[in-house]
Amino acid sequence: MQASQAADDPIDGEKGAEESNPVGADTKAEAEAEEDPLLKNDPETDKPETPKSTNQELTELLEEERHIPWLYIAILPSMFSVVLVTLLANQLAGISCGSAVYWTLEILPIAFALSVFSILSYRTISLHKRKVTLNYPFTEGDILWTPQMTALAGVICSIAGLFAGLFGVGGGLIKGPQMIEMGMLPEVAAATTAFMIIFTSASATVSYGALGLMAWDYALPLFLIGVIFTLVGQIGFEKVSTLWNKRSSFTVFLIAIVLGISTVLLGYISIRQTIISFQSSDPNAIKGTCG
Repeated sequence: MQASQAADDPIDGEKGAEESNPVGADTKAEAEAEEDPLLKNDPETDKPETPKSTNQELTELLEEERHIPWLYIAILPSMFSVVLVTLLANQLAGISCGSAVYWTLEILPIAFALSVFSILSYRTISLHKRKVTLNYPFTEGDILWTPQMTALAGVICSIAGLFAGLFGVGGGLIKGPQMIEMGMLPEVAAATTAFMIIFTSASATVSYGALGLMAWDYALPLFLIGVIFTLVGQIGFEKVSTLWNKRSSFTVFLIAIVLGISTVLLGYISIRQTIISFQSSDPNAIKGTCG
């Protein structure tokens, strides 16, 4: 009798089916929410977009770092150009040593370098903070550019540049161990140092040439010898490194040997030349700023 009443009353039958089928009720509620804009924009039903946007930003950052940073590479030639222009201007324009224009041109490269360092430091530290926020997958060899690390790198590179100007070296004696100590892979540190030396050595060469202290009859043969044996050393390093299964310790060991020999020879030559300068009327003796 009850079954026949349920069959005769379709409305009661539908109500009973809805009560016994909560899944269908949920589906109906979702359909109503899609039709009603107020329910559609309900914050309780919206899904958070933050994880998706974070992952997308991290993906874009990783894709960006796959490409060569030409902007950063272009900074080195631009700084070298500023040094070259100021040196040639002082020598070729006939500016008297010690004048206001002379010191302005001398200080200009330093001011330009400090400005570039400040801008790059800010960008580098900000990028590091952004990577930390995005849970960037740091790997071996990545430098953690904290404010302390950035300041330390700037100080040590300044000392390397000072030695490059005083002794005519490229500064790699200091920059190579510095980058390894900062956590950079030895192979990357060696390649980075070699690239930077192109500009630091060129700056020192231009400085000595502008001051008339360059022995050009020695410069060309020594330059050719340096290029040839650099190529020979690179090929030999690749062969030996392959035999040692490309261990990073081998690169560190070679850098230590070169640094040790260079330090001893440079110290000996410097002391010897200083003694000779004070004992005789050597034209290269220590003089004032304007000679």
